[in-house]
Amino acid sequence: MGLIGAWIAAIGAMAIAPDTLVMEVHGRVGELTGAGFERIEAVETDSAGRIYALDSYAHRLSAFEADGRAAWSVGREGRGPGEFDSPVGLAWAPDGSLWVIDPGNQRATPVSLDGRVLDASRLPSGFELAPWPGRFDRAGRLYHYRQADGYSYDLAQYDEDLRRLRVLPTPEPPEPGVFFEGRTERGSHMRARVPHTARLVWRLDSEGAFVTNWTSEARFPTSANPSGRTTIPESAPPRLTVAERRGAVEGLSSFVRRGGVADARRIPERKQLFSTFVLDGEDRIWALRSRAAGAEGSLFEVVDPEGGHLASVRIAARISTRPFPVIRDGWFVGVEVDDFGLQTIVLARVPEGVR
Repeated sequence: MGLIGAWIAAIGAMAIAPDTLVMEVHGRVGELTGAGFERIEAVETDSAGRIYALDSYAHRLSAFEADGRAAWSVGREGRGPGEFDSPVGLAWAPDGSLWVIDPGNQRATPVSLDGRVLDASRLPSGFELAPWPGRFDRAGRLYHYRQADGYSYDLAQYDEDLRRLRVLPTPEPPEPGVFFEGRTERGSHMRARVPHTARLVWRLDSEGAFVTNWTSEARFPTSANPSGRTTIPESAPPRLTVAERRGAVEGLSSFVRRGGVADARRIPERKQLFSTFVLDGEDRIWALRSRAAGAEGSLFEVVDPEGGHLASVRIAARISTRPFPVIRDGWFVGVEVDDFGLQTIVLARVPEGVR
């Protein structure tokens, strides 16, 4: 099967509510198309539906046309021009170049649309954080993280010359997170979040303002809707199966080996209402509902900045929360991970009702 012939362009059979829009899969890039990835850390797309994939383990940025053909690839491990050290993020700059955020080298490297590496700029960070939470805002200012006290970090705002303008403290959760605690043999404190408990998710909108969600609630406070009230259809989050609970405990094995204490009885009976959310190019909220065990595809609730529910949108792919999916210019690009851990990039057309 050839590269283009290997693409899947049809939605698989699945139960869909009458008022749910279907996001048609345009194609996939992965092992079947000869583009095996080691660790996709970020994805992007543009108005032509081109896919950009940042592979942190391979230290490489690759571009693919909308029909699946490989366009170009740049990068390798190192500290010289065009080299990366486990890069963590991508961002479209005001001049149309795609920036590769590379905290391992303490710099950002712009890449042109034809794959040329442009002059890199110093971007201090001090530590690596992925998925990368930053972006460029509508005024061309860049937001990048800066380590604060303990486990926290702030966002620093930079002008076009990467001069720091101000520091933005990140949002505080409405209630404390739930963690397992422990100490290493050397006495260092460590903690691990109790699986499937509520957490605060936040994103920056195009003006550089925070949009937040406490994952157990269907509320998304924005500048236009400070209360966060929405008209999302009510739906109980799915229950955890025995296998999922077992998997959650097994996922803490490294924490326990290092001296942590994990009590499985503290894991809730149900998942959270949402797994994550992202903002599209119009600052609309795409909230990913938690998936029931064995469910096909992924369901997004699309909400405008004022809190109005625009649509429920389903795609026939199990979209991962890392890296974040991207919705831009009528295209959706996200990553699906199979049972063997292989990553496939999924490109889809956004339904006309929410373009």
